[in-house]
Amino acid sequence: MKKIFIPSLILLAFILVKCNSEVKTEAESNSETEQTIDLGNVDEIDMGEHGFQIIIKVPASGSTIPKPTIDVLDWGAVEVRVGNNFQIQISASAGDVTQRKEDIGLDDVFETTFIIEEENALLYSSKIRGTDLEPEYHFYVIISDGTKAYETEDIKGEVFSKKVTERMFNLAKAIKIKPAI
Repeated sequence: MKKIFIPSLILLAFILVKCNSEVKTEAESNSETEQTIDLGNVDEIDMGEHGFQIIIKVPASGSTIPKPTIDVLDWGAVEVRVGNNFQIQISASAGDVTQRKEDIGLDDVFETTFIIEEENALLYSSKIRGTDLEPEYHFYVIISDGTKAYETEDIKGEVFSKKVTERMFNLAKAIKIKPAI
């Protein structure tokens, strides 16, 4: 009886520990997801001197990638460009993903497919209705800390591949709002 009891206890303990280790809270799961997305080689830029209390990540400049350019627009938004494959616009606004999705869906010219729909983010493709043209890819992300909020999206008028847009989307989601001093 003892020969069966002790191994059974060990097996039961192992099973309980194993099952317990696989249970994660939603916060742990979200944190893990954020950490597992490879953003590639990036530089951080403090946008404070441009009136935005955020830190953004952009593709690291190097021999084939130019340094970032930052343009402040007349209406207060900023455009951040790093070559042809990173072009985002940031504005200080609470934004509304539901409203943006509705507005996109009302477009009579473009047929839209939503690839990723999250509470504070959209990644979607658009192509001219009734054509065989390749789709254009776009994103819209809201970053908020409860006090401050920022909208980020790709610069319209530019055409980006799905892969490039996904990277900009993930870098936009990685924007951090600086804590108030």
